[in-house]
Amino acid sequence: MDKTKPFRHVWVAGAGTMGHGLALLMARAGCEVSLSDPSETVLNNARDLVAAHLAVLADEGQMDRDTTRAVMDRIHPVTPAHAPTDADLIIEAISETVDAKRAFFADVVRKCSADSVVASNTSYLNVFDLAPPGLQRRLLICHFFAPPYIVPLVEIVNGPATDPAVVARMHTFLSSIGQKPV
Repeated sequence: MDKTKPFRHVWVAGAGTMGHGLALLMARAGCEVSLSDPSETVLNNARDLVAAHLAVLADEGQMDRDTTRAVMDRIHPVTPAHAPTDADLIIEAISETVDAKRAFFADVVRKCSADSVVASNTSYLNVFDLAPPGLQRRLLICHFFAPPYIVPLVEIVNGPATDPAVVARMHTFLSSIGQKPV
């Protein structure tokens, strides 16, 4: 795996508290972002929140209005049933429940490319115990701090079977977009 290869298409699963901010961060970095949530209300609210956050960033002089429009245009809300199967990075920010995460990881293994890197934003669950064997080499935890588009700190945790090249690629990518991975 090429550790310098950037991620181009990111699927952020979960559009709630962290998910919408992660979508903003990834879209601001130039990635096409599919943002999924089972609730259409949550998806609509996420788009409104991203637009509001971008307006504040523009008002504070951290980006211009044309850039905010381009960032919004890179975020594509989808239902989980229409989530992409070809994303090269999947960031999981769903409910912090064992059953939800176990089902999500099983679904990713069935539907997505075997080359997709999967990063869980969990802050306390051992997701490595919840993921099937087919996901282990490309699964890691990337615990972002809130809000991720302002606070650059990201904890990276590899699992017992995580390929070191996956960790290196994630570290390089996050650093390239202004994050501070530790």
